[in-house]
Amino acid sequence: MRRLLQRMWVEPTMLFSMLALLTTLFLAENALSKEVAILEMTNDEDSEIAQLVLDLDDTTKDIQNFIKITLKKDRSVKARVSYDPYKSLEAGGLVLEKRKGRVIIALKSDNYSNHNGGDIVLDTLYDGVKDKRKSYQYQLGRLGDGWEVQTDGVAIYKMHMKSKKRFLIGTVGIKDIITAPKGE
Repeated sequence: MRRLLQRMWVEPTMLFSMLALLTTLFLAENALSKEVAILEMTNDEDSEIAQLVLDLDDTTKDIQNFIKITLKKDRSVKARVSYDPYKSLEAGGLVLEKRKGRVIIALKSDNYSNHNGGDIVLDTLYDGVKDKRKSYQYQLGRLGDGWEVQTDGVAIYKMHMKSKKRFLIGTVGIKDIITAPKGE
């Protein structure tokens, strides 16, 4: 009987220790990532701002996920969506914006790596009436422990999507993308 009582006291203590250890490991896993905004996107249609954020491993600084954060005009968070880069970029593209069943903006890559980045194609709906698309070439690159998006060798942080409009119809797509160098 004495052994049974001793076991009963040891087992709850051991159970508590195991729960504490698992909780610590779970919290440590989540603490080992860092989010870094690499792009801020605006458009002619509304006052929302979309940020493309990288979720980085805190130790290796490799990309774990892409996150799209949509902000209201007052900069409060409206929506937050996380994407697995390998499942999204190479398999038809990472869809950043979809409306009425149509892909408006998608990121694509043939040579993406979590460690080095790669060439990124921003595929946009140019004209929804004629079903025309337009692509823009960028590079997602690692600089030491940091990351940046470049176009023609220039680091950028802001993108503004200019709307393509048709008479009597309204907005039918994205006419052009204007980028601003990092720091402007």
